[in-house]
Amino acid sequence: MVRELDTRGVAWAVVSNIDEGDLRVILEHQGLRPYVAVSSEAARSYKPNPGPFLMGLQALGVPPGRVLHVGDSPLMDVDGARRLGIATAWVNRYNDIYPSDLPSPGFTISDLGPVPDIVSGE
Repeated sequence: MVRELDTRGVAWAVVSNIDEGDLRVILEHQGLRPYVAVSSEAARSYKPNPGPFLMGLQALGVPPGRVLHVGDSPLMDVDGARRLGIATAWVNRYNDIYPSDLPSPGFTISDLGPVPDIVSGE
């Protein structure tokens, strides 16, 4: 999925609720090279707080309306991003039921495969 985003010229970021050192180890281990990587430690706050999202947007140099946030937490990822006007995709790998007390995500996907087509509008 990430290579396809790179091939299409789509800048992508990782915004994570983990510490900086742990995030760097994971990215290196997985061979991931995002344009931007934001840890909760660097942002000095945890999602759903706007801090990590805003730090990622600023580093990418794009407004919220030009971004898709993909995540597996309805509260931390989907609701946190949605509050800033960021489009959302919920990764539901285990066929969970989405919480009825939260606004629905724009997309529900079972894995990251559809992400390049979603961001390309296909």
